[in-house]
Amino acid sequence: MYDTHMHTHFSPDSRTKPQDMVEAAIQQGLDGICITDHVEIQVYEPPIDEVFFAKEYFEQLQQLKRKELDVLIGAEVGLQPHVLPLCSAFTKEMPYDFIIGSIHLAGKKDVYDLCQTKDPKDVLDLYYDDMEKCMEQYDDFDTLAHIDYVDRYFPVGTILPPFSYYEEKVKRILKILIEKQKSLEINTGGLRKSTHIHHPKTQTLTLYKKLGGKLITIGSDAHTPNYVAFAFKEEMKYAKDHGFTEIQVYKQRKKVPIRI
Repeated sequence: MYDTHMHTHFSPDSRTKPQDMVEAAIQQGLDGICITDHVEIQVYEPPIDEVFFAKEYFEQLQQLKRKELDVLIGAEVGLQPHVLPLCSAFTKEMPYDFIIGSIHLAGKKDVYDLCQTKDPKDVLDLYYDDMEKCMEQYDDFDTLAHIDYVDRYFPVGTILPPFSYYEEKVKRILKILIEKQKSLEINTGGLRKSTHIHHPKTQTLTLYKKLGGKLITIGSDAHTPNYVAFAFKEEMKYAKDHGFTEIQVYKQRKKVPIRI
């Protein structure tokens, strides 16, 4: 089994040494990992870039190759409609194995801040509308991460609109993924939150399967070694219960199917 979403000190929100993630993966008995540090372009006000030095990144991660563990090199790219050409330029700098596409900002605002200050319907509209634009306009990614990431950050007790309110938006996004033969990520990071959320939620994963979606990846979104492969047994069952029989691992940007 592979954990294909994790972060190290090359990301601004982690202090973990890459070798510590490798050691944790070996202890977990994994076959491989993909380190996918954050690339966030034009965030905050005034806008800045939160990116690592790609050459240094590759030089250090390539030294971690082990016989007992397949160590792949990727990146999690924060997508916004107005920075897509810059995202593509960054990912073309080096020969990544795997590119994750994520939406962490909507309307140029951090999703967490939006959830704390805006009406939930407005937040959901903005979030999924930006996601749809990115999925329509951008091809240089392999999987869409934590599609319902926004669900994590509404204040406790917030009454959220039903899935039916934004189902058509999600359906359009999933159809684009299927048409472009991109994967949908099952991300266990939400299970560590107080809300214990599956990403994607069962309505979304069921809809993806119903629409003909077959390609899924799985990642812990770990930022520390203790969360490598977090809840993978639970999430494998979750995938099987929704009719999936394999996951995708990407090597040199090409799919490698692995039976669950």
